[in-house]
Amino acid sequence: MRNFFIMKKVLFIIAALCMCQPAFSQEAEKIKQVFPKNEIKINVPFFLLPGITYERLLSKNIGLGLSAEPSLQWGKDVYVDAGFHFRITPYSRYYYKAFFIEANAALSRLESKNKFGVGGALGCKFVSKKGFIGELYIRGGSFVDNMQGGYLIFGVAIGKQFQ
Repeated sequence: MRNFFIMKKVLFIIAALCMCQPAFSQEAEKIKQVFPKNEIKINVPFFLLPGITYERLLSKNIGLGLSAEPSLQWGKDVYVDAGFHFRITPYSRYYYKAFFIEANAALSRLESKNKFGVGGALGCKFVSKKGFIGELYIRGGSFVDNMQGGYLIFGVAIGKQFQ
């Protein structure tokens, strides 16, 4: 008989806990803030051959991107015309408020030779409420092969964010 009362108490406690569970699940859910994760931008200074950039935002502070643009070369006191050469630059950015710092690598085709370089950038990014983007940045680096030279880009980009 004693086991019956113990069993009755255990079943009562289990039933009470099961009834309370829906009340605890009614807590306010954390609302996930949705932000646009993709951006496409055009570098404005090169009107004839504009640079095009795609960026994927991993969070509000981190982004990964790929930029394809006409290039300028410095080294050996020679400046090469921007319309005849190109550069593909993958990069990673860290954002702090409106400013960013960037680490990048560059694959350039200059003077009929492929060159690989590493570098960085500093800049600021402005985003409107409707997702339009304005960016100002300076990106530069040096080539890692045995040839002297490097790359330097002053960017003024406009673009749009989207999901």
